[in-house]
Amino acid sequence: MKNQKYCEIVFPIQVFKSFYYKYSDNQQHKLKSGMRILAPFGKRNQIGYCINVDNNLLKKKNIKYKSIVSIIDKEPIFTNSQMKFLKWISKYYIAPLGLTLKAAYPSEVGFKKIEFIVVNNMATKGTKEFEKMQLLDATKG
Repeated sequence: MKNQKYCEIVFPIQVFKSFYYKYSDNQQHKLKSGMRILAPFGKRNQIGYCINVDNNLLKKKNIKYKSIVSIIDKEPIFTNSQMKFLKWISKYYIAPLGLTLKAAYPSEVGFKKIEFIVVNNMATKGTKEFEKMQLLDATKG
């Protein structure tokens, strides 16, 4: 394919190595450094972090590049300056870059946690509904 491009990926594993994958422009988002991707790794698909997108990477002969499955983020989760800093942290503390990136990105970001409290007049003492009403009243002021 002539629109095939290559990217460098690190995975949050105890390995000091990056891996090269191919991707195409036909995918849902344009891949940039600092984005998370889903790619085949071993026997399963794993979330990894794109650390370099280089369209000038030479395709080495006799190497079969695997394709990334999908691009998770619409925009990079790390800016270029953050990536530079996190690479420095990885080298300074002798920690794999993939694990450093995973530690720098909070796991709950991107998940919506919504708690619904249903208040009704039927709550009686000793029930969870009654306790929720008391908490709700206490937060009002």
